[in-house]
Amino acid sequence: DDIEDEDSLRGNDVPGMMSLHSIAQRAATEADIADAKDRRDKILSTYDLQPPRRRYVHNCFLKATARRGDFKAALEAFELMVATDVPLNEKTFGKVLIACSTSK
Repeated sequence: DDIEDEDSLRGNDVPGMMSLHSIAQRAATEADIADAKDRRDKILSTYDLQPPRRRYVHNCFLKATARRGDFKAALEAFELMVATDVPLNEKTFGKVLIACSTSK
């Protein structure tokens, strides 16, 4: 029930999803975080995604913040997830903790 198959969640059926995932994999600069945030926001405002896919989009952004060590962006993203009733999971919390612990 809470186990996600990343391949099925990532999917090619939502334009921008693969590029968001790619940015999250390599995020190293503030510009990468801004780009990931823009892509996250565009995907979420354009498509009516089911809760697991919405969580995946948010978690991709959180992965970018974790790689960059941007705790402020991670906490803002976490607060947005809570405010918009996105279901949280262990990956969500893990990425926030990593962002905080590697903060630059």
